[in-house]
Formats: sequence, C-alpha cells, structure tokens
Amino acid sequence: MQRCEAIVGAQCGNAVLRGAHVYAPGIVSASKFMKAGDVVSVYSDIEGKCKKGAKEFDGIKIFLGNGISERSRSEIFGGLSELKGIGIRMTEPVYLSPSFDNVLPNYLFLQNLPSALVTHVLSPQPGEKILDMCAAPGGKTTHIAARMRDQGEVIALDKISHKVEKIKQNALLLGLKSIQAFCFDATKALAHGMVDTEEGFPGGPRKDNPSSCSSQPPSPVWNWNLQHALQILDSYILWLPSQLLLRVYRPCSLHLHREPPFLPASFDRILLDAPCSGMGQRPNLACTWTLKEVTSYQPLQRKLLTVAAQLLKPGGVLVYSTCTVTLAENEEQVAWALATFPHLQLQPQEPRVGGEGMVGAGLSPEQLQQLQRFDPSAALLQNVDTGALRGAQEEDMIALANKDCIGFFIAKFVRCKST
Repeated sequence: MQRCEAIVGAQCGNAVLRGAHVYAPGIVSASKFMKAGDVVSVYSDIEGKCKKGAKEFDGIKIFLGNGISERSRSEIFGGLSELKGIGIRMTEPVYLSPSFDNVLPNYLFLQNLPSALVTHVLSPQPGEKILDMCAAPGGKTTHIAARMRDQGEVIALDKISHKVEKIKQNALLLGLKSIQAFCFDATKALAHGMVDTEEGFPGGPRKDNPSSCSSQPPSPVWNWNLQHALQILDSYILWLPSQLLLRVYRPCSLHLHREPPFLPASFDRILLDAPCSGMGQRPNLACTWTLKEVTSYQPLQRKLLTVAAQLLKPGGVLVYSTCTVTLAENEEQVAWALATFPHLQLQPQEPRVGGEGMVGAGLSPEQLQQLQRFDPSAALLQNVDTGALRGAQEEDMIALANKDCIGFFIAKFVRCKST
C-alpha cells in the first residue's frame, strides 16, 4: 500500500473531528495515484481555496488523521453521477471520537449537551400542545415528544421543505406519532387579524399579511373570544349542524387551527431555538462570517419572539435558545423581550449545567443568574494533563466534562396569567 493525500472541505473536516468517516462528496482533492485500499492522510482546506478534482494542494490545510480509501480517485472524480457513501474510512483520527453511524437508529439521537438540556428546561408534560418554531432537523422536536411519552401534540415548523422531510423521517424512525411537521415560516405563524390585544402585546391586524378571507379582517377581540368559545365547543362539535359549522369557521379560515397559522394563546409551551450566527459551534475549522451576516440575525429573532409571545397561553412556558455566544443574540434579546412584553417573566431553570448570563445588556444580577450560558473558553480540559485527574472525584470530572461543549444560550420565560 502507498500513502496518499486527500483534501476535504471545512464542513467535512468538522464532521471528521466529531467522529465521522469521510464521505465521498466531501472529498475535494486526492493524489493522482490513489486507489481503493490505500492509506490516506486526510487534511482540511480551511480557506476553501482547493479546486475540486485537484491532484495536489499547497494551500493552508489542517491534518485530520489517516484512513483507508474505499474509492479510487477515478471513481470520485470520474464525472459520473455523484458518489454517495464512505470515501475514506478513518482509522487514525487525531481526535478519538467514536462514530455512532447506524448505532441503534430507532432508539438513539445524538445531541450536544446543551441541546439536550433545552428540552428538560422546557419540561413538556403529557397531553400538552407544544410548538417547536424552528425545528429542523428534529432533534429537540423528537426529544420533546419522547419526554411527553408521545402523549399530546408537538407542532414542528421549518420553512425549508427538505428539512421538514428530515423531521418527519426522524419522527417515523423513532416511532413518535405525536409530531406534526409543517413547511411554514414561523414569523407568520400567528393567524392574521388574530393579534392578542391583552395589555403588553401589540394590537391590531398584521399589516404585512393582508387577509385572504375577506377584505375586512374580523375584530381581534372577536377572534380572541371566538378562540375560547371554540375550545368549549370542541367537545360538542359533532352536534353542530354542518351548515353552522361552516358559518363559524369559514370567515376566518380557522379549520380548528390544527395547522399554521395559529390563534393567539394556542400553546402550552413553545421552544424557539432561533436561527443565529452559530458562533458557538465546535469544532469549527474555518470562520466564514461577515459582520453583516452576524448582525442580521437579531431582527429575525425579534420577529420570532414577537410571534411566540402571542402564541403562548397564559401560564405557558417559552424557552429561547441559540448556539451562539454574542451578547446581541442572547442577553440583549432577553432584555428586549422583557421590555416589549411585560406579561413575560424570566424564570429559573432546572437542571442547571451552564454558567450565568453575560453582563452588558442591562439585566440585573438576579436575572443573569436565571439564564444559562455555555462558554467554550471555560473548557478547562483543553489544557489539563488527564493523568493528573486520575484521583479526582467523579462529580468533579462530570463538571469538567460538562463545560467542554459547544457555545450555547438558554432563557426561560413564563407568560403571567391574567388577573
């Protein structure tokens, strides 16, 4: 066997560091004589400058480990239909993270520690109606359904169709029947003309979503009362004459609101795992963000928070989370939400694994203690001699390991009940 070299993209490199093998579509370059069975040294092109199909690359690259090629260069770059499956099976990765590919797929779903913690903070209960506003690929959605013992209703939204299919596939794979996934923009999940007019929430119909039911949208207060009437009538709906049923529902296109958009105060709990700059993700071999991209997320997150605040029932729980470390997308959003929606109150979180929030957004010390922030720079194990830890207590080892995770942020709100 002869030793060859292969170059993969930054995303593929990240996956290899997390325990994955190299899949054929991720290979950007390979030695001209590489064939199946050869020992291959795998590198990541962190600047994205390697040309597809190149035979050698002298740019900046990072060594990921060694593996055995399962495809020849001619198979990978032969111009035929794109190959799928493993291209290089990693045998000596620089980071010994086990691969869980196809390990009990009907029972296991891998998540980062903070991502799994989010559902515990949300604390969904059997029989409740839960909304996961930005749900793909479905890790938190399926975890919510599992925590509810698959009893109740979990609505999952995402505006990209193939991601919605992934949510459905994961739900099917795990045998969860309480999940309904819809391809829908969560910023429009509040039914038009159905805006909550309770003090502390914006009133009036949405101007950016004109009525598709009538030229004159119904009164928001009328719809608010109708919602509660429908909840009472829901058990007796079979007794209503069909003509009356049409007269009640058709003017507002309610259709019992089993699918988006939804009436105000429709959900017991809402998870908003918001789109973000993703600057907490680890490992990350390349930083491709621009300042414009990083700052573009705050307005979107506020649109989503506005919808979530109105879809939440009085007494309901809203959990806001991101996988980034910026103040603008985390603590500043909490301060904005508390100022904009007086009926939302910050709540303590259980369990607590992360640290408190970051100062700088005007939140009080007590409020900062109610947040959970996971800071990758606090991962002390990066510079610790593991041999020196052999005599450490188990709880100390767990505490150290819990800090060695992605950057993440969690805030928990409750909507106060009307008095």
